[in-house]
Amino acid sequence: MEASIDRIVKLFLSRLHEKSALGAIDFSLWTNYMTIDVISQLAYGQEFGFLESGTDVNGILAALQGSFGFLTTLNFFPFLADIIFSRAVERIAPLPTDTGFGLIIQVRLYFWGSTLASG
Repeated sequence: MEASIDRIVKLFLSRLHEKSALGAIDFSLWTNYMTIDVISQLAYGQEFGFLESGTDVNGILAALQGSFGFLTTLNFFPFLADIIFSRAVERIAPLPTDTGFGLIIQVRLYFWGSTLASG
């Protein structure tokens, strides 16, 4: 586990050196890329590839940032999560094929399924 995180951090530093040689960089954006790759490595055993591609892979970062208001609301009113994620509401919830929060569901299902299948 530690070796994979070290590899991601080294790639992060390498990408910063590459990009900074071309001019100013958006450090916040690259930090987000590294963070998501580390979290996905820890959670799913493989990174999403943000650092490798240098892009917001499949719009995942935008979907996460677009969900902050919703997630903050759930944080303040946790009982809403029981309602929102109940079987009754599941029928009207975003589908994995939808954009925005649906994309987050799609990514979770894909990697959760991959992780379970690999044992």
